[in-house]
Amino acid sequence: MSTSTAIDNTVLRQWVEQKLPAETVRTMLEENGMDEETISQYLRQFRKLRCEKRQFTGFIILGIGSFLGLLSTILSLINPIPELFNLVLYGFTSVALVVIFLGLYFIFE
Repeated sequence: MSTSTAIDNTVLRQWVEQKLPAETVRTMLEENGMDEETISQYLRQFRKLRCEKRQFTGFIILGIGSFLGLLSTILSLINPIPELFNLVLYGFTSVALVVIFLGLYFIFE
C-alpha cells in the first residue's frame, strides 16, 4: 500500500525558476533524506512544471506568429503601397512562418 505525500509546489516552482537540472533536484532531495517513491513523485511534478512553462511560452510565440501571418494576409489583400507588395507577401509571410514553427517547437518538444 503506497502512502501519498504532499508535494510542496512552491519549492518546485523555485527550482524551475532557478533552471536546475533534474539530477541536481534528485541529489537535493536525497540529501533531505526522502525515500525513492517521494523523490520520483517530486521529479515527475518538477518535469511537468518545466514542460508547462515551455508550452506556455510556445503558445505565446505561436499567437505572435499567427498575428503576423494575419497581418501579412490583410496587407497583401489591401495592397496599400504597391511597391512593397513583394516584401509584404514574401517577407512578412516568411517571418510569420518561422515564428509559428518556433512556437510549435516549444510546444511539442
